[in-house]
Amino acid sequence: MSALARTAASGIAQTTTLSQVKLNTPTSPNLSLGEGYFTAQRALPANLPNPEPLVSNLARGVFEALAGTREVEQIARWVSPDVFSHLLRRTQHAARARRERQQPVRRPTIYVRRALWQSPRDGIVEATVIVDLGVRARAVAIRLEVYRNRWRAERINIL
Repeated sequence: MSALARTAASGIAQTTTLSQVKLNTPTSPNLSLGEGYFTAQRALPANLPNPEPLVSNLARGVFEALAGTREVEQIARWVSPDVFSHLLRRTQHAARARRERQQPVRRPTIYVRRALWQSPRDGIVEATVIVDLGVRARAVAIRLEVYRNRWRAERINIL
């Protein structure tokens, strides 16, 4: 009697998670679903620097770019192309709004109050940075991923 027939006869439903599914192919024996040649390569955490200074400086740089006191190109090395293009659009929109209101560019007072981060798996860091702008406090959520043996921001959200 097969396992499926025994399960049906006993009346007990049996569930299988994706991590329990094993692929047995001639070229890749015993790989779990989602693992293989084209999946992301995980970097060793010992090879990478502490991400806390990077997330603090990225949060500060994003607010300075939105205020018009920093060029977006100065932080391009540490962000993905998607983040760069979105940040560039937001800074251009902020510059147009300042011109319409005839407001000068002012250097904001930015204090990084706290930077919290965790690594859900190797090569990934999710961080939250609490930034005090004087009149209000904001939170910045940043997701870092390994790119060519260094950290790169794949997502930046200002809350």
